[in-house]
Amino acid sequence: MQIINIKDEKHIEKLISDENKLVVIDFYADWCGPCKSFGKYYKEFVNSFVKKYGKKNVAFCKINVDKKELEDFCSVNEISSIPCVMFIKGNRIIKKMTGNNSVEFKNTVEKLC
Repeated sequence: MQIINIKDEKHIEKLISDENKLVVIDFYADWCGPCKSFGKYYKEFVNSFVKKYGKKNVAFCKINVDKKELEDFCSVNEISSIPCVMFIKGNRIIKKMTGNNSVEFKNTVEKLC
């Protein structure tokens, strides 16, 4: 399983419309130091998650908040602080967390899966 780099709103809307799929989105910016740190952890976590659990019904994604095509999506979802991770299932936000909190992230993924 790879991390999906979201290109535009149609791309993310298609993913989150699946009622049975947990969509985990890491919101970041290239210039953000804490985002880079969390991004490394996120990548390692996804790799170990797949090794441990296989391909569950979960999509791990990344959204660059500076990408013009995703500006409205970030605004509507009130992404004002990064890094931010949002957990969506059945087109509904289950949880949103900000900051570089790898323990809370890991616990949330494992709880929701």
